[in-house]
Amino acid sequence: MSAAEAGVDALGYVVENHWLGSVLIDRLAQQSIDVLANTHISSVRPLRDGIEISLKGVKALDSEEASIIHSDLLVIADGSNSKTAEKLGIHSKSSSYRQTAIIANIQLEKKHQNVAYERFTDQGPMALLPLSDFKGQHRSALVWVQPEDKAEQLIKAEDTAFLDTLQQRFGHRLGRFKQVGNRLDYPLALTLAAEQVRRNVVVVGNAAHSLHPVAGQGFNLSLRDVAALAARLNIARIQQKDIGALEVLEDYQQQQLVDQRNTLIFSDSLTKFFSGTSSISAVTRNSGLLALDLVPQLRHGFAKLGMGMATSEARHG
Repeated sequence: MSAAEAGVDALGYVVENHWLGSVLIDRLAQQSIDVLANTHISSVRPLRDGIEISLKGVKALDSEEASIIHSDLLVIADGSNSKTAEKLGIHSKSSSYRQTAIIANIQLEKKHQNVAYERFTDQGPMALLPLSDFKGQHRSALVWVQPEDKAEQLIKAEDTAFLDTLQQRFGHRLGRFKQVGNRLDYPLALTLAAEQVRRNVVVVGNAAHSLHPVAGQGFNLSLRDVAALAARLNIARIQQKDIGALEVLEDYQQQQLVDQRNTLIFSDSLTKFFSGTSSISAVTRNSGLLALDLVPQLRHGFAKLGMGMATSEARHG
């Protein structure tokens, strides 16, 4: 699949987390927004006219004791299995894939030419995503999904052994793998919050839905959710409505329902489709990839799903 064939500038972009974080923090510093870092939410209490949040360790307010914040709206975005949501009795249902994702930066012998590679193997998918050069060295970001026991062995392996195994599984399109950075491991599960909205409360991001990384859709879906929420809250402000009103938040959820459902089904189905180890699964998998190569319409549809443009609800520019 290529950007030119899809009629876009790029099928996607890879942004390093530390760079994205620094840009967002710099932007926050330019706004009249208080950032309370290194804090702990001790309790969350619904009120008739909003929400009450008790914090501990709030140095920014010149107090080490619990500090109270009253808000019209609490946006919960603290990751999967959210502790904040649980304080309100909003629980998550999780279904393990019995797989682990290994994340690391890989130094390459050859330039990646801004091409992203994904290989679907009998043990799980692996992706090498293009990064900018660092100190003259070519780099890609590795996302390598493995069965839990195999992943544990790879995390503990010496760098040379790890790179040798990766080279055997990936091949030599990017030349020799020269070095691996810090390796992180993440157990994979499909996790969904039982509720996304209540009066004065909305759950977003991985706190609402944590997906398998095979299609790279979790963060993208979260961004689209946040964009849709911000747009809906802005309309509520213009209409002089309470931004925490259940009607407003339910409108947001209804707007995102199709996008969330399609993205979830796409990611989960792709995971199961490429996870089988039997000969029948291999034939089916290879036939599916061959069909993408041979049928442009299938390729275009797959690319749109991957870019989050399969539904009008997902198109936020």
